[in-house]
Amino acid sequence: APYRLPRLRPMILPASSCSRIAAWVRCSCYSVGRPSPSLEWWLDGKLLSGSEDVSVSHVNLENATLRSSITMRAPAGPTALTCHSSNAAGNTSQELISSCGKSSFKTGSNLSLHLKVSSI
Repeated sequence: APYRLPRLRPMILPASSCSRIAAWVRCSCYSVGRPSPSLEWWLDGKLLSGSEDVSVSHVNLENATLRSSITMRAPAGPTALTCHSSNAAGNTSQELISSCGKSSFKTGSNLSLHLKVSSI
């Protein structure tokens, strides 16, 4: 029988981050696992999909790494944006919480992010 590679639970890589561009926020989430994981974006507990105000794209990179990028209108207040990665071996999430008001963005400062990593 052919040798099967062991299954690996997905991990979200430290390169995952967000940036602010005018009235928009762009976030990228990088995840690796075997089999290759799927990625979803959740905003305040609701699954995000493409719409007029939200653009989501997925790109398969080398070494079973998946990158998902989301571009959306910047929320007016504190918001929990979560990248959820899952495959047959398990799942994990990373929550990006923007804690900035509108005024701090106007000065060109970076989005303030708190990273909380949890595995199930």
